[in-house]
Amino acid sequence: MTESEMTFGSEQVRVFVPGRSLGFIGRFKELKQYKQFVIDQTRRKLQIRYNRSLLGWAWSLIHPLAILLIYTLVFGTILAGERNIVPNPDGLESFGHFLFSALVIWFVFQQVSTTAIGAFAESLMLRKRLYFPPTAPIIAGVVAGLVGNGVEIVVLLVAFLVVGSVSMTFLGLLFVVPLTAMFALGVGLVLAPLNARFRDVGHLYQVILRLAFFTTPIIYTADVVPETYAGVPLRRLLQLNPVSWMTEASRSLTFSQQWPNGEAWLVMSSAAVLSLCIGWYVFHRLVDDVVEGF
Repeated sequence: MTESEMTFGSEQVRVFVPGRSLGFIGRFKELKQYKQFVIDQTRRKLQIRYNRSLLGWAWSLIHPLAILLIYTLVFGTILAGERNIVPNPDGLESFGHFLFSALVIWFVFQQVSTTAIGAFAESLMLRKRLYFPPTAPIIAGVVAGLVGNGVEIVVLLVAFLVVGSVSMTFLGLLFVVPLTAMFALGVGLVLAPLNARFRDVGHLYQVILRLAFFTTPIIYTADVVPETYAGVPLRRLLQLNPVSWMTEASRSLTFSQQWPNGEAWLVMSSAAVLSLCIGWYVFHRLVDDVVEGF
């Protein structure tokens, strides 16, 4: 392990450039040393995200609203007569609100996981010239992306304010969103080194995401899924997907305006912590070999 001085922004700090000797906890400590680097990279990603774009940051609003509009027109029309699919709590009949209350969580999961998978591969060329913890560009990319997700959550809040139906249960999103981000980050950390070596992983993940969208209760509620179909325990399989619990929790908090039960919080918390720990461990087990082979 060697010691060197580096400048991040206006701050000069003394850091250690390690080899493979850092352990599980040591990697966290190393990342903390490079916090200014992460901040600078996050700021840079936010600045260049919509560079040379006429609408700029407005795209953070246009993109989710366009998806919401399309899905509402398509699925809202198809499912218009299915009252068992679209519930009617407290007089709320807007399928758009019903849909967006779960889409917000899906956007968080999708953005965090795909960013984590791609950010590491994109940083390999820079890492040949400048040492930094391999997780630093991933964290920077995820944080920058979550800013866009924050815009989506604000849109959701404003939408419910317009119809005059907001309750204290909205505060539950302050827990569900971070838990979703933690779970997604763990998934991304597992796949990031594999994607850096085999770019097919990133393409395959996009296909899996599209399939997962329709097998997650977003355009429907979990309780309309049959217990079994052709001998397959569909409801049980759905419960094995942590994102299902998270989208249902978000819908309960914002659309139904009810607090999820204790089982839901336990499942979401356990899945988030377990995913992040496994992802952190697997990533650092594989990353050195990937970097050396690049």
